[in-house]
Amino acid sequence: MNWKSILMYGTIFVAALTALFAYLLAVQVPFMNITPDGQLYYNMAENLLEGNGLINQVRVEEIIVPPLFAIILSVFAFLFKSETSFFVFQYILYGMNAILVAAIAKNFFKNNASALIVGLLYAVQTVLIRNGPQFLLTETIFITLILISVLLLKKWIDSEGSIKNAGYLIVFISFTLLFRPHLMFMFVLLGMLLLYYVWKDKKKLLIVLFGLVPIGLLMVNGMYNQHLHGEYVTLENYSGQNLYIANNPSTKVDFFATTIQEEFVEPYFYTLSEKSLPERSIILKERAKEYMLSHPVETLKNVIGKMVLFFQPLDTVDLLSMILSGVGLVAAIIFDKKRRLLHLSMLIYMIGFTSLTALGLLIGGQRYRAPLAPVYLLYIGFLPVLIARRGRSTWTTPNSDTSQKTLHIE
Repeated sequence: MNWKSILMYGTIFVAALTALFAYLLAVQVPFMNITPDGQLYYNMAENLLEGNGLINQVRVEEIIVPPLFAIILSVFAFLFKSETSFFVFQYILYGMNAILVAAIAKNFFKNNASALIVGLLYAVQTVLIRNGPQFLLTETIFITLILISVLLLKKWIDSEGSIKNAGYLIVFISFTLLFRPHLMFMFVLLGMLLLYYVWKDKKKLLIVLFGLVPIGLLMVNGMYNQHLHGEYVTLENYSGQNLYIANNPSTKVDFFATTIQEEFVEPYFYTLSEKSLPERSIILKERAKEYMLSHPVETLKNVIGKMVLFFQPLDTVDLLSMILSGVGLVAAIIFDKKRRLLHLSMLIYMIGFTSLTALGLLIGGQRYRAPLAPVYLLYIGFLPVLIARRGRSTWTTPNSDTSQKTLHIE
């Protein structure tokens, strides 16, 4: 890495943290904010270190969550005995994520201007600043995992469906499910790409063997929960309740948080208040499925409405970044023909993430959009490439050597 790259990435790192600190000081938000979810995860980490296993003693509900975040927290709890060290790590990681998204933009478009623009836009992206490392939550690490998944997806596509690269991607996605299950939709995208590669080379069908990895991990986690909690739970035991709250007949799309759930759940919801969370979740999941299958049009309208809500801008910067990202993605699909499969896959990636979130969750404070923001910001990085390419095409003669070099994007 040359000194110009070091200077560029250093600038991006400093800009990201400076913008975040300026926001926190301006609105007087604590630099270390432990929410009830954060207390839950940290308590699980402490219990793991004490030999009690990944149990929760601070939340009344008998809640089971994916284990990986608590395991990561346990390292900091063991080494430093407090949450402060983890917050410091999160702030550093937040800045490193800015560098990572800039580096991915350069990897996508082979352009330093793209990397710098994307990195600086990450720094001022409102949805990231408002849901950043000041909270002891999963967002900051999950952004890192998402960006790595994008890199691995690109590597697999660039290798024309290599079995080895498919293995790296599938194993990595499988482990992210133990952190947050939001990348589960990726298996649909991987299946679509696999059909394309098998059509070209049937030997690529061996990739399906890697499907044993997520199955194995979920089974092991389920058996661990059976041993610890007396319930065979592969990831968590509350998604049924979330699915119901987001899709019951009384659901309105104009909501943002479960604190107002009494405004949009039907009375039946409260008849189950005496049941445990796992029992309630199972019952409500079946009720939600029944409603969704019997009212497919209403369910579709609801999901689309929540997808629109998912991208409701928080301010002008947020709105402009989404518009420019959309323009950049469409332009990349149209003009970057050599990488069209990659760009189409990225579009499906974003749609999959959004639709899965909208189907099964309430949208609160745009927290669930934060991990996706760096992915669509990448495509603002295509705009300087396109502008430069069009400019060269305008100012060079058709027969010159320079014009020949501008016929494709390296």
